[in-house]
Amino acid sequence: MEQPDRWRPPFVLRRFLGAPIEVRKTGPANSADPNAGLTCRLAAHADGETEVYEVQLAAHHAVTPADWRRFAYDHARIAELLTTCVTDNLALFGFDPQTDESRSRIEATLAVALGDLTSIFESKSVQCEFTDDGFIRVAVSGDHKNGETRSYFVESRFRI
Repeated sequence: MEQPDRWRPPFVLRRFLGAPIEVRKTGPANSADPNAGLTCRLAAHADGETEVYEVQLAAHHAVTPADWRRFAYDHARIAELLTTCVTDNLALFGFDPQTDESRSRIEATLAVALGDLTSIFESKSVQCEFTDDGFIRVAVSGDHKNGETRSYFVESRFRI
């Protein structure tokens, strides 16, 4: 029997300086689980008023989303936070080839990372498109807390 991977793919989150990262267990506690005792790996560095975390979680763990509610009705700030989240996470894929498999991995990673913004924007879909000139364009669609449905578009600033 093949053992499941101990670690899920990494993703990037930002928090204001001093705001903690909270990791919670999402699955049943099982001492036979090969991930028993594993929680997460973190790497962090400061960037202005934020701390940038590269997070890698063991199976059956999740990060509690940040509380961004103070920006819930500031759509310009939400667009900025979404763009930053997408850009931070695209950097993890800087040398991946432009294939359907890499597109799927990027979309899955972005879906997880954008979950950190659920207090202000509920992402419903993430779609990536490779451009002919070697860039990647990302469309994020979802709902604002006031009920407005909207799509945001981000194009990478680096080549994939």
